[in-house]
Amino acid sequence: MTGESLEGIWIDRTEQYRAGERKEPNPDSLFASTHRREFSPLPCCDELPAPRRLARVRAILREIEKRAEGMTVLGMKAICEQDPHDRPASRRRRTPAPRFHAVAPRVRRALEIGYHLMRIAYCQAFEDWRAGKPAEFPSGCFAPGRFVPLRL
Repeated sequence: MTGESLEGIWIDRTEQYRAGERKEPNPDSLFASTHRREFSPLPCCDELPAPRRLARVRAILREIEKRAEGMTVLGMKAICEQDPHDRPASRRRRTPAPRFHAVAPRVRRALEIGYHLMRIAYCQAFEDWRAGKPAEFPSGCFAPGRFVPLRL
């Protein structure tokens, strides 16, 4: 919010663990490094003067805090007391992935309808082909032994 950079310490726990496996000394200080992070304005606020940009960031943070009112958090002590390898008590129910990923439900529905129409046309053409009749497979599909190019 102030526009200043932040500095923090990173401890490479992976390398620290590997050193312990090799029976080498592994205190935090040997695997710690200091990192400085510079922050740039959000793209939506890039053109604003600094005081106005900071006021906007403060407003966004106030909105986040307002939404979080009444929510409880564990706190640092409770988090540190947890076993990092434990699994959540309850799992979310998994649902199958959608057949199509789309920007809006109506677009997904249109794709599903198009797919079903293409499938019906393909099945009918396949039945005709199997019976020895002339068959016209939908464009963009794999007919028996060949690909039917897209007809736009």
